[in-house]
Amino acid sequence: MNKTGLAWAEINLTALGYNLDMVRKQLQVGTRIMAVVKANAYGHGAVEVSRALTDYGVDALAVATFSEAVQLRQNQIAAPILVLGMAVEQDIEELFEQNLTPALNNFEMAVCLNEWGRKRNQRIKTHLRIDTGMGSYGLLPGECMQHIDELVKMEHLDITGIFTHINAIYGGKLEAAASQINIFDNFINELRQKGITIPITHASSSPAVLKLPQAEYDLVRLGIVLYGLPCGNVFLDEHIKPVMQIKTRVVSLKDVGSDFQVGYGCAFTTINPARIATLAMGYGDAGFLHYFKNGEVLVHGHRAPILGKSCMDHLIVDVTAIDDVAIGDEVVVMGEQGSERIKAAEIAMRCGICMDNLDLVCLLSSRVPRIYIR
Repeated sequence: MNKTGLAWAEINLTALGYNLDMVRKQLQVGTRIMAVVKANAYGHGAVEVSRALTDYGVDALAVATFSEAVQLRQNQIAAPILVLGMAVEQDIEELFEQNLTPALNNFEMAVCLNEWGRKRNQRIKTHLRIDTGMGSYGLLPGECMQHIDELVKMEHLDITGIFTHINAIYGGKLEAAASQINIFDNFINELRQKGITIPITHASSSPAVLKLPQAEYDLVRLGIVLYGLPCGNVFLDEHIKPVMQIKTRVVSLKDVGSDFQVGYGCAFTTINPARIATLAMGYGDAGFLHYFKNGEVLVHGHRAPILGKSCMDHLIVDVTAIDDVAIGDEVVVMGEQGSERIKAAEIAMRCGICMDNLDLVCLLSSRVPRIYIR
């Protein structure tokens, strides 16, 4: 048994770079790329992924929370970082100290940031977020216009970017997405009429890139497409390479008779004598396994059905039809082995949970080590 242990995720940084380069080649010359590394880089490991992405030449990173941004700074990642979510007042001083770029999600936050800047005699870069239909973070266009004169006069705010999130594209609603872009464009035009120009404009996340070329602007935010997971964008989905594989090992083998009841609640009963293998991974390692129905894993390049319910720390699978299975054998939960492949899309379908972007990889526990390969 090698140093990878009993359960691990392989993160292929070469595939990550390929996905980035594939998108970059299709953008207009000069369009910048912001890589979204929130939620531990969608489960892939924010620090190592961010290091690789900055090596590959992304222009900026985006996270959801202040703590995610601080983690990157503490690991010597110097790239510009946009914090998309809300920051509470006790975090604001460190936003300045760590040279982070907070999103302006409401007017009150702008006032607070400006006051802290006054105390420190320091300006802070920010991106103004406009809510064109998402309904969560950001200022509604009319609300923002009421405050815009005050915002641009705040001496310690440097509004270097303006952005929105085209949520309608996630459901494939092109007409609604176009309406959001139109609202955003009209707002930007109103600003220009008032003599207000903001250097960086961005709106497109992975599902919108190339699909909505009118929303490319100065910068695109790439998230799930970087990780090789389809996002309903036919311009990209056919070309991306999965970055993560999830693997475990056989830790126990048993030959059992017919009418043997397997797992918690006796959820499965053998009809015939069977050979069953216990795997060192459960829903405590990958939360989606809790919802798996009729799931399968790959053993020796063959599909082995999961028996009964997933346990917190292990799975039980049927290897009766697979020759020469031994303790310590590598098993693929997500990924490929031989000519067989289990994709994230298949897992999402078998879990029966709503994951339009197949980002079930976010449910991978921190106790599963990430092994980085090139």
